[in-house]
Amino acid sequence: MPGLLRFLTSLAKLGTLSSLTVLMTLQYTPPRLEPMVNKKLDRTEGAVSINVKKMCGLSISVHPGKPMIYYVSTSEGSILKCAVNHPDQAVDIFPGHTGSVYGIKHSPFSSSIFLTYGSDWVVYLWAENIREPLIKLQSIKDKSSVEGAKWSPTHSTIFASISNNQLSLWDLSRKIIVPMFDIKAPTKKLRSLEFSPSGKNILVGDMDGKVFVYNLTDMPFPPFLQEEALMRALENALVARPDLFKKLNDNFHSTLT
Repeated sequence: MPGLLRFLTSLAKLGTLSSLTVLMTLQYTPPRLEPMVNKKLDRTEGAVSINVKKMCGLSISVHPGKPMIYYVSTSEGSILKCAVNHPDQAVDIFPGHTGSVYGIKHSPFSSSIFLTYGSDWVVYLWAENIREPLIKLQSIKDKSSVEGAKWSPTHSTIFASISNNQLSLWDLSRKIIVPMFDIKAPTKKLRSLEFSPSGKNILVGDMDGKVFVYNLTDMPFPPFLQEEALMRALENALVARPDLFKKLNDNFHSTLT
């Protein structure tokens, strides 16, 4: 962040966030006295009440276009939107998962779109400033926790996920009911995955330290306009929810102005 203060934020399962300011050395800011708490959410369709209680934080994801904003996944199923200049409370809360949220991944082609995954077998797609999930994706072959998910670095509508020993590849421009394909790795449980920079290979690691590499064949050509292709795919997926797509479309155009 040229010209800006640099911050290092750490997350504890007790629900506290600690901040370090990078100057010549690290200047420590004490943990928050009021850990992350749920609050009442105001929606256009009515107020949604959530019990006020401490939440265990599990992961942090910095907004790719706004380095002062970061998202925190929790064991309670919520995603918290936080800001460095608002250290005492969450800026927004996205409730959705029914179990722990293991991770948050922003799209490399649209900074306002991100996915979450966790112990409730589900991958959700979200848009910034919309508290309702856009899409719910779940493999019918394996009802177990989703241990990881990654966006393709070359196709805006494609991402991969892992559950148990199953690797799933999804393409939002084709179908969202089932993945493009599922493949079982020769192991008991996968723990991590990563695309190669070319997007033509997926690497998955298991709990025993083994790494398996899969080559992706017959992949579609990357879209010329990646963000627009993602928006078209989301529009098709939300054909039965025109109200939700209108929110998404308005949100998308507001980020361009």
